[in-house]
Amino acid sequence: MWAADQLVLNGRFKILSPLGKGAFSEAYLAEQVGLSRKVVVKTLSAQLGHDLDGRFGAEVRALAAVDHPSVVRVLDFGVGDGVVFVVTEHVEGTSLAKAIGTEPFLPDRALALFGQLAEGLGAIHARGLVHLGLSADTVFLAQTPLGERARMADFGVARLLDPATEGSRLTAVLAPVQHRVYQSPEQAMGAPTDARSDLFVLGILGYQMLSGRLPFAAPQAPADVPQAGSPVPLAEAAPHLKDHPRLVELVMRCLEKDPAARPQQALELVQRLTAVPEVGEPTILMEAYQGLPPALPLRPAAAPAR
Repeated sequence: MWAADQLVLNGRFKILSPLGKGAFSEAYLAEQVGLSRKVVVKTLSAQLGHDLDGRFGAEVRALAAVDHPSVVRVLDFGVGDGVVFVVTEHVEGTSLAKAIGTEPFLPDRALALFGQLAEGLGAIHARGLVHLGLSADTVFLAQTPLGERARMADFGVARLLDPATEGSRLTAVLAPVQHRVYQSPEQAMGAPTDARSDLFVLGILGYQMLSGRLPFAAPQAPADVPQAGSPVPLAEAAPHLKDHPRLVELVMRCLEKDPAARPQQALELVQRLTAVPEVGEPTILMEAYQGLPPALPLRPAAAPAR
């Protein structure tokens, strides 16, 4: 819709290049004119409506309140030039999918990134949100003065957890619908989801970083839900991890079909990761939880049939 060098949204942003188009959004790399910084501007389909004061607006405001180095920040949103738009940080870095390729990461690198993502999810969940769009394509590896940092972007179907509803309604916020291979069994089957659904996908990413492969086969038909089966044990897929049994056990716990058998909160997972020497103390996550309202209670999720 917009062309390179076009000034949009009352001249506040200069379009640099298109980034992609999804079912509900178009994304552009842009320059924020007043600050001379690169940002990502996403325009949202009219099908979503202009519900800026309702649930959609509440979800974007909740995302904007998340302040964590592993979560790409929401900078602005509103209506302009006849479209609903959301502005986020632009991350200079390589996608996790590209970084993995077909080669596994060294255990200490995978462990550090796994812990960072768990912390970031904890900060998101503490705001009453679930990501539901996490994948190797929506995680970027940025180089910072403190070292490599995993950063989550593209909250394509992020939503508020509302204990007054079944939670089956998904609001498309910032990105196209994710690859189905990066979904929990309950999400793939249309059952209620919660924070534990994000932890299942985090388990997929941990497995992929450590083994160079996915734990499940890609679905071949719309009705296929490979995640409802059993993954190849990580110890078999990555025999070199024989000296890291606690790490293997934590990743496999995240991949349990029954949400009740997974870690129940990201904070619990981070606390367990501290038993693995390479991760260190979860100080960022602990700070993220301080001063925030308690996370919304988990709803009993339907476990896939065994």
